[in-house]
Amino acid sequence: ALQRLVRLWTKATDILAGVFDVSAAKYRAELFYESWLILRKPAGRIRIRRIMNKACLKRLVNICANFRRLENSIHKYRPLRIMFKCFQRWLKYVEYNYQHVSKDLKTSVRRRHELRG
Repeated sequence: ALQRLVRLWTKATDILAGVFDVSAAKYRAELFYESWLILRKPAGRIRIRRIMNKACLKRLVNICANFRRLENSIHKYRPLRIMFKCFQRWLKYVEYNYQHVSKDLKTSVRRRHELRG
C-alpha cells in the first residue's frame, strides 16, 4: 500500500509539475507579448526617425546635385540672363515713355529749341 501511495504521489506531483510548466509557459508568452507591445512604439519611432533622416539626406544630396549642375552650366545662362535683363529694362523704358511722355513733347521741344536760337 505504501508503494501505491508513493506512485500516486509521484503521479500527482508530475501532473502538478506539468500544469505548473504549462501555466509558466503561458505567463511567459503573455509577458513577452505585453513587453513586445510596450517596446514596439519606441522601436517604431526609431525606425521612422531613421527613414526620415535618410529621406532628408537624400533630398539634400539632390539639392546639392542641382546646384552643382547649375554651377557647371552657368556659363551658358549668364549671357541669356543679361540679354533678358536688358530686354526687361527696355520694356520698362518704353512703358515709362508711353505713360509719362506726351506725343507732342518732342515737337514742342524741337520748336522751342529752334525759336531760341
